[in-house]
Amino acid sequence: MKEALKSIINLSQIANSKKLSDYLKNLSGHFAFILSTEKHTILIVDCVRSIPILFAKFQDTWVISDTGSDFVNTCNLSAKYLNQEQTKIFAMSGFTTGKDTIYKNINCLEAGSFVRLKNEKSADITFDSYYYINFQPWKVNPKYSDKEWLDSSKRVLENLIIRTIKNINNRQVLIPLSAGLDSRLLASGLRHFGYENVVCFSYGLRNNHEANAAREIAKKLNYPWYFIETTRKEFKNCRQKNYYQEYLEYADTFTAVPSEQDVVTISKLRSFDWVDSDAIIINGQSGDFITGGHVSNIFSCCPSKFSKKSPNNILISELVKKHYGLWPTLQNTKSLKLIKSKVIEEIKKHNAPEDSPQLTYALYELSEHYNRQTKYVIQGQRSYDFFGFDWRLPFWDTQMIQFWQSVPLPHKINQSLYKKTLYSLNWGGVWKDCDYPEWISPTWVKPIRLCTKLACSFLGKSIWHKIERRFFSYFMDILCIYSATSWWEIATSPRDHRNSISWLSKKYLKKHNLRFDGSLR
Repeated sequence: MKEALKSIINLSQIANSKKLSDYLKNLSGHFAFILSTEKHTILIVDCVRSIPILFAKFQDTWVISDTGSDFVNTCNLSAKYLNQEQTKIFAMSGFTTGKDTIYKNINCLEAGSFVRLKNEKSADITFDSYYYINFQPWKVNPKYSDKEWLDSSKRVLENLIIRTIKNINNRQVLIPLSAGLDSRLLASGLRHFGYENVVCFSYGLRNNHEANAAREIAKKLNYPWYFIETTRKEFKNCRQKNYYQEYLEYADTFTAVPSEQDVVTISKLRSFDWVDSDAIIINGQSGDFITGGHVSNIFSCCPSKFSKKSPNNILISELVKKHYGLWPTLQNTKSLKLIKSKVIEEIKKHNAPEDSPQLTYALYELSEHYNRQTKYVIQGQRSYDFFGFDWRLPFWDTQMIQFWQSVPLPHKINQSLYKKTLYSLNWGGVWKDCDYPEWISPTWVKPIRLCTKLACSFLGKSIWHKIERRFFSYFMDILCIYSATSWWEIATSPRDHRNSISWLSKKYLKKHNLRFDGSLR
């Protein structure tokens, strides 16, 4: 990385941004650079903006940081500077779109981009922005046979694990292991290639199905496994502590709800004697998205059935259904029109094929990549940074991304190719003939929930799910994130919500003097 930095510094002296782009395109790993020359300051983030950078012009000077709290006092932020379009989008989704933040004139670097700022004392807030690498899931390879795709997928995963092993240099690897495909792939892949210095751990409510599956997987792989229990009371108490509030400040980038999934757990890791001082945390983000797990079956409909205008309508409908429903009551004609305008703007900016109905699914992946994934999901790494842990994101390896964005739709639906590959490789013997059942935790909820469901059966599935979210999701949340809010507030709320992030979003917006719907208080 030192040699890479020297090369970037040399290239930054040159006004030709194409040369810098060509160099960055071949740079692997996760990084962010801020380079200042006499005439310019250049800001660079990696292909998924794993380390965010924000910037704004204040009193003729550029203010640059990786956290929003640095702007609060420096730029005298107040309600009048809020970006009302983005706060409304944020209220629906938990993240902003494009380069915008919830504040006017505070911008963020988008994934795979760099920005050149002019170092001059003026009120000019213009800047030059470039994408050195683009996420382009419409550039598919239609020539491979099914066998060729399977063989290629195997090679990609094998090389992914080999590169990861080479990079971590025999340091201890901590894997947050669950019942899912991605963390299991990492653990089984490391075992298959003989990497011994691995410890798996799981967390949440006692006796949850994810932890139970993880224990069985780790046992088969002959890796040590530990369970770190979290209770609702503990989560609620920890959230009031200074360290937690400091984390929320640190993780606030004005672009997404700070991730709270594992803050309590990661805060404890240093106290365990089974954790090495130089341990690296490696999680499974975001293997499910990259391999097609978020592509709806509706996109597999024959394109000839689409009318000329319907692909965009289907695209917006699926995006809204999946990612803009934290509070269903906010989905109205005006808000949908706003979301559509932002999505179309993004499609045009990335020169995506908006007139090809058969590639509508790729536009869906494009929008999710540049917004939810690289803003909300990836910022889960911030808890590792805050507590001083090194980390890796193998699934966001550039070669992995490039391969999977070339995979045609039929192999992405239901992660078809990915699952075939995993079960064909069967690393560590934890894939074929391995059943990891799911159940509801805690146990006491099950009979009460079942009786309520039977009593409400005549109301229909949709009403039942609303009842379940209102009265039972709080207790069934194995990560205890709902505990940031009281059960009573959820149960008596005048409106339906989607999940625990709805309530975290509400708290976040309140902190920035906004109502739950993104309007000024």
